[in-house]
Amino acid sequence: MIIVLFAGTPEALRAVYGHVSAQHKGLLDYVNLGTTDSEKVRLNHAANTGCMFTEHRVTLVFNPQNAEELKLLRARKAIICHQYGSNLSRPIYNDVSCARGDFYFTDKVVNKCLPGHVLTPDELLSECRIKHRNNRVSAKKSK
Repeated sequence: MIIVLFAGTPEALRAVYGHVSAQHKGLLDYVNLGTTDSEKVRLNHAANTGCMFTEHRVTLVFNPQNAEELKLLRARKAIICHQYGSNLSRPIYNDVSCARGDFYFTDKVVNKCLPGHVLTPDELLSECRIKHRNNRVSAKKSK
């Protein structure tokens, strides 16, 4: 399963990463696309291996930098997650739009003032698993 996180704050990345790593000890890989070209090589490797066919192995991809990277990830059935709030003012959103089926998350563990479509880190992981399973079932039916 590939989960893409668009996060505007380090706290949001840490919150989701911490929750996913606790649930998937030893089965988690991450790629930070905001750093070096070697990370893009790792992304291509992750997208071409079997990691998208199981929810047990998780690849977290942080902050894609352009529409081409996001297009590659969407083609590989990656689950796209956007941090809720002022994140949409980031320059990447000039090229990338939120699509139907993308998730929105917050780094707050519990916040009763959030709209219903905004997920906490544990809810986000649960919804990603459900969506991943649905994608696998659809892929099997189309064969």
